[in-house]
Amino acid sequence: MNTTLDTDLEVFSAAVRRELHDLGPDVIDELTDGLEADLADSLADGGELGDPVLYAAELRAAAGLDPRGRTRRTSDIDAAAKAAIAELRTEAAGFVSRHPLVRGVIDFFVALRPVWWVLRGWVLFALLNAPTMSFVPQNEIWWIPLIGLIVASVQWGRGRWLPWRWSRPAVVLLSIVSLLVLPVVVSATASIASQRYEVYPEPMYDGIMLNGQQVTNIFAYGADGSAMTDVRLFDQNGEPLSVVPDTWDANYNYDYMSGDEVIYVPSNEVAGTTGWNVYPLATILPGSIDANTDSVESWAKRTVPSGPFRSVQQLLDYEAPEVE
Repeated sequence: MNTTLDTDLEVFSAAVRRELHDLGPDVIDELTDGLEADLADSLADGGELGDPVLYAAELRAAAGLDPRGRTRRTSDIDAAAKAAIAELRTEAAGFVSRHPLVRGVIDFFVALRPVWWVLRGWVLFALLNAPTMSFVPQNEIWWIPLIGLIVASVQWGRGRWLPWRWSRPAVVLLSIVSLLVLPVVVSATASIASQRYEVYPEPMYDGIMLNGQQVTNIFAYGADGSAMTDVRLFDQNGEPLSVVPDTWDANYNYDYMSGDEVIYVPSNEVAGTTGWNVYPLATILPGSIDANTDSVESWAKRTVPSGPFRSVQQLLDYEAPEVE
């Protein structure tokens, strides 16, 4: 017997058993015992498979059983529709059997059914998670309905829950709704994630950073350990070493000693505004900047902050200069 004929017999036999499913497994087994062999013999004698619905009805009648869910004869239109559906199923099964690639694709997606069961439960949870419609639970309590819906969806897929007649159409309807809503839920979840976890770039500072904090002033000490003033610093390229931006509005700072807000200013001992590398930097009080010329007022009082130490330890090889 060739493969196509085997497939036709399997499809026809399965259709007959589906028509008898309301009788229970034991009765079905009794009525269809040797069904494939009988069909094969009939085909060998030149017969045809015919309509599985009518064949199942004949099995019922031969066993003295009532028609499936009816007390009257099946109408011609109903029988024709079922016959057309059975023919389409037979043709589809034959097409799949003739194309191994199609069979492989179908088998692959059939193997993914458990994944879809979990995803379906998660989508149904997202529908409850209005108005955000996000996959992510809002708090710990929301994990309870999420897990419950996933378990229910898996059990529906396994055929373990909702054994009632109306349950299958209800599950199919929920599956269709979940599939239609899935793109919306994914988009909403991605949008929330991008807002919640958006990475902002670190602020850029001019000057020098130390342990994640901006250096706002530098205090130098000589070889003898005493504090020094008016010390000019340059980098390895000869560029002035500045620790603060050279704009007034960026140099507002808080003086913890006086409790005042102050503004760092460049040294006035250097021409123009190039004195930003003369340390320690002096400070002035807010309001001491001329808004028209963007320069320090002539009357502004410059204050040189005290260093962190009055003096430090002398260098080991330091020798005091001889006094003439």
